[in-house]
Amino acid sequence: MVYIKRIDIRGFKTFNKKVSVNLDRGFTVFTGPNGSGKSNILDALKFSLGELSPRELRGGSLSDLVHKSGTGDARAAYVAVQFDNSDRKIPVDSDLVTVSREFSKGGEGIYRMNGRRLSRKQVQDILSSGDIQVTGFNLIAQHSITRLAEISTEERRRILEDLIGLGVFETKKAEAKVQLSEADLNLRVAAGKVEDVRNRIERLERERNDLLRSKLLEKEIGNQQARIYSSQIVALENKRTNASLELEVEQKNLEALRHERDELTSQRSKVEADRRHFEELTVTQGNQELFDVERKIAEASNGVVRAKAEAEAAKNILNTRTKQIESLQNQGEQIQNNFKELPTAVRNLTAQKANIEARFGEANAKAEKLNTALQNARDALTADAKKQESLDAEIAALEKELSTFIATSKGSSAKLDLTASHLQTLEARHQEFSNLAEELKKRIREMEKLGKEEEKRLQDIEEKAKEYTELKDQRHKEIDEALDVAKRARVTVTEFNTQRSIADTLQAEEKALQKLEEMAEEGALKGVLGRLQELIKYGDEYSKAIEAASAGWMRALVVKDL
Repeated sequence: MVYIKRIDIRGFKTFNKKVSVNLDRGFTVFTGPNGSGKSNILDALKFSLGELSPRELRGGSLSDLVHKSGTGDARAAYVAVQFDNSDRKIPVDSDLVTVSREFSKGGEGIYRMNGRRLSRKQVQDILSSGDIQVTGFNLIAQHSITRLAEISTEERRRILEDLIGLGVFETKKAEAKVQLSEADLNLRVAAGKVEDVRNRIERLERERNDLLRSKLLEKEIGNQQARIYSSQIVALENKRTNASLELEVEQKNLEALRHERDELTSQRSKVEADRRHFEELTVTQGNQELFDVERKIAEASNGVVRAKAEAEAAKNILNTRTKQIESLQNQGEQIQNNFKELPTAVRNLTAQKANIEARFGEANAKAEKLNTALQNARDALTADAKKQESLDAEIAALEKELSTFIATSKGSSAKLDLTASHLQTLEARHQEFSNLAEELKKRIREMEKLGKEEEKRLQDIEEKAKEYTELKDQRHKEIDEALDVAKRARVTVTEFNTQRSIADTLQAEEKALQKLEEMAEEGALKGVLGRLQELIKYGDEYSKAIEAASAGWMRALVVKDL
């Protein structure tokens, strides 16, 4: 059982400064006059355990719980309760458990357990494991006994169930059922996932087998293609060797033809140089003479033109200037004489021109002969060029065939490279599938492990349910025992009420006796000798025995025989 060892109160109701109340095991009684704060200690205990109702704490609001005085109000209300947890009823690994609550005006409550800040729900969940509840009957307020005697049997049974913790048990049982249903659902989901993963693994295994067969077939196809390509490459190498030999022979022939062409080209260059030299000599002499003749003809033509211009000017001047007629006539005659001499000069120049043309014709005849020889040389050179072109065409055809063979060889190499690349891609995909299969196997193992954990958790829940069932049976037994205790308590309460009635009756009789004594002292009554205990004498050691033997008659009045 958990016991309270100490209660620390500061700033709560009538407690301004810190007050510590140390308690021991057993029955402890607080005594004091009205208003001294006895009930406030019980309120402080409720406050520390998380009571939120100001009415239960006998206040208008939670702010009213903070101490108020004329000297100054407290900053906050603080209550700490220290429990003896030697038997570990409270699930905290400590012999002492301190629960505190601090509340400031306009603020929020701060709950701590062993100095660690927690929420109100967490504190109450931990304390409820030790059957400590602020709403339970761990704390019995004033007049609670009378109320318990007056309530019905069903309410009393419900109170006893709450007192022994059956309500908490039912709550935990409901939570365990919810967890059990969740575990079943998770188990079914896990089973469905395992089946799905198993189907995927089987499908992936089939795909992997197909991939392996495909890889083997492609490998065999690659080997056969490699043999075919190797034989083709060998044949092409032989053709290329033969073509290279033929090409070397044709290149030698081509070199010989090129040498002959170079000789003919040099001869043609020499002939053309002689022709150009002859043409330069012929054309230079003929052109010089022709240029002189043409220059003289031009000068004569210019003179005729100039004479015509002067004649025209003379005519114009004649019309305007009559005074110069004679001089102009003389000049005209002179011009006419000069004009007569010009045809003779023209004839001489024409004869020279004809001579020059004859010489130019001879030079042209020589040039034509040279051109004929040059044309013959050109025709021979053209024939050689055609022969060279045919050789070049044959060489180009051989080179094209060689290029075709080389391209075919490169194509075969490219196909081999493509096949190798495809094989590498298939190997990469095979590796990916293998990794995926490993991952799926790993996930299956994890799911199996999760299923085992869920099964273990289910077993734990079933064991807890079994324990809760045993606890429930034990609680029912405790309830029956508590009902017996309640029955005996009712008998005790009845006896207490009877004794109280008797005490009230005796108290009334005592008042009546006191009234009779007062009347006797005043002289209103005569024959009253006094109380029996005042009229007899005995030793103190016999007081208890005499009190028991008198059965209450020691306080009776003794009177005369009236």
